[in-house]
Amino acid sequence: MLEQPQQFYDAEGRGHDMPMQQETIERRIADQMMPVNDLHTTLRNVRSTVLCEERAHQESNLKKSGCLNQHRLECDREAEEEGR
Repeated sequence: MLEQPQQFYDAEGRGHDMPMQQETIERRIADQMMPVNDLHTTLRNVRSTVLCEERAHQESNLKKSGCLNQHRLECDREAEEEGR
């Protein structure tokens, strides 16, 4: 197995070599990647939720503006009819 030297320091601050097997390194990297992947998944879910809420808000605003435009047209028609 491949070994890559690692350095660790004891309580007195002295450096020591600590050989580490490639398998151990790969396991540690995989363990460190799990929280990164979890964060990525969480961010993707939050983004999806925000986009859905934004779309719903825009649709709501369009409906409101459509109702206001319809009301304005009806008021204009009534004003025209009263003016005749």
